Amino acid sequence: MGEADRSPDRGVGGPQAPEIVFLADVSAGLVEITQMPLYLKGRYLKFDRSLPQTRWPCRRCQGRGCADCGGTGKT
Repeated sequence: MGEADRSPDRGVGGPQAPEIVFLADVSAGLVEITQMPLYLKGRYLKFDRSLPQTRWPCRRCQGRGCADCGGTGKT
């Protein structure tokens, strides 16, 4: 069964929890809003091998702290 043959209400990823839920109690006049965490997925391209993926220590002092980095040890 191909992707086009699936019913539109099922979707590709299967059943999922709602991202936001509104619960209204009309008799009491209350409204409750519950938000679920939102996960964002992304990618990036690393164009230069000299840039580390972790913290960037100062190249002059190697992270010890100097006048160039303001004593932080980071660039």
